[in-house]
Amino acid sequence: MAKTANNYRGAAVKSLVSQSSTGTGTSFDLGGGYATFSLQLQCTTAGTGTATAQLTGSLDNSNFTAISAATTCSTAAKLALSTGSTPVQYVQLNITAIGSTDTVVNGWICADG
Repeated sequence: MAKTANNYRGAAVKSLVSQSSTGTGTSFDLGGGYATFSLQLQCTTAGTGTATAQLTGSLDNSNFTAISAATTCSTAAKLALSTGSTPVQYVQLNITAIGSTDTVVNGWICADG
C-alpha cells in the first residue's frame, strides 16, 4: 500500500530510510500525474562502500518502471538528479546495487509539475 502524499508538489518525501540492501523503498501516491522529479541520496559507510539507485514510477502501484538513470552515491556523498519523463502517479526509489554490508542509504523524492 502506497503512502498518500497529496499536495506533494514541491515537498520532499523520504522513500529510503536507513536501507542497507538492494530493493525498493516506500512508494508514494501523488494523487495525480507528475513528470518532473528530483531525488537525493545519502550514503554512509564505515568503509568505501557505494550504492546505486533509480527512481521508479507507476500508474497502478503494482507495475513500476525506471524513470531516471541509475545514480551512484559513495561515502557520505549527497547527489541530486532531476528527470523529465512520462507522468506517473506512484513513485519510489529502488536500490539496484550496494557495495558493502555496512553501507546505509537514505533517499528523498520531490515532484514538480
